[in-house]
Amino acid sequence: MKRILCAFGLAALSLTSGRLAFATDLDNFNKAIAKAAPTTDALRASFKPKHLCMCVSNLLPGALEFDLTGHFNCATPTFNPDGSLFILGVCNGDFVIVK
Repeated sequence: MKRILCAFGLAALSLTSGRLAFATDLDNFNKAIAKAAPTTDALRASFKPKHLCMCVSNLLPGALEFDLTGHFNCATPTFNPDGSLFILGVCNGDFVIVK
């Protein structure tokens, strides 16, 4: 009887842990977004852009970012004289992603 209960418990555990190992569609989507662009806060904390972009209105170069409202933006950086990031602006309108 103990062997049957032990086997049943192991089977239930493997089924439960198997379900947790699979990513949901939302997980996969969020992972793809994270690969494409860092969040605004992450970009400000550590300026490591993943993709470059260009504002259509003023032709300024920028870095693709994903903001807290769920939108992609082209963040246009301004740098201090020592080369560190000073501030990130945002395009006034459309932008294109530069490869």
